[in-house]
Amino acid sequence: MLKLFYHETKINSMKTLTILTFLTLSSFVIGQTKWNDFNKLVKQNDRDAIEKFISVWEAASPKDADLYLAKFVYYRNRGVGQQEYDATKEDFRVIDEESIQMALKICERGRIDHPARVDFFTERIQLLLDLKRLDAANPFILKWIDDSQRVSKPWLKSENNPIEDPDFLYKQICNYIDVWLLSTDMDQGPFVALDFANAYAQNYAADPNSLYLLGKVNYKLENLIESEMALLKLLTRSPNHIDALFLMGYITKKTGQFDRSLSYFKSIKKQGVKAERRRAKTEIKALKKEIKAAK
Repeated sequence: MLKLFYHETKINSMKTLTILTFLTLSSFVIGQTKWNDFNKLVKQNDRDAIEKFISVWEAASPKDADLYLAKFVYYRNRGVGQQEYDATKEDFRVIDEESIQMALKICERGRIDHPARVDFFTERIQLLLDLKRLDAANPFILKWIDDSQRVSKPWLKSENNPIEDPDFLYKQICNYIDVWLLSTDMDQGPFVALDFANAYAQNYAADPNSLYLLGKVNYKLENLIESEMALLKLLTRSPNHIDALFLMGYITKKTGQFDRSLSYFKSIKKQGVKAERRRAKTEIKALKKEIKAAK
């Protein structure tokens, strides 16, 4: 049971009676109805009702996946909802660190009991990123990549609904890589991103996107040879991979191979969607000016 929750030994209010009656009548729907109604209470910001609701839910289904998620939301909101400005760091800091740690622990318990539920990875990682604790988030990102091969698919989200997108994990890892590539820590950021790209490539060598991640991060690190090798290998398998074509256009432009660079951008102009064609057209125009100026 949640140690911070308030427990009544006697029903002494109509609100409590309503919650208890509802949970009893809807007990045959484990998770789904409870998750929806939990979110309604969260929107109402009625902490007392939330605590009573979860307490009864926990008594009925202590290992329900959505219960774990609800408890995480409760503690996360408690933790991040109480902040004060720290003038020395010119930023806000969390006051209720105990609630933050409890939220993280609940995610770990949920992950162990429900390994196919992505929210116990994504929510924990996002919380740490929101708190600017990037270093603390890294092990969970790497663990998710490593664990993902051992989890039967599809991935599940709240109410155990399946995630239909087969590229869901790849897109999430792309987002985490971008967080580090765009971070102010330019000494460490690209190397952490490379760790993620390498881990994804090791676990998903058959996915052409793994080569794109390696090409992208190595490009950021100015490892142009490694980047080009990965991207050329990718383009032999997926010749119309637009992101890879753009990167190859930039690499060959950087290395003075202007004709090759033009060919990559022209290829995009022929087959990309409208925004991609427009971007390729801009690159072609700029490149032609650069070629003319070099003569």
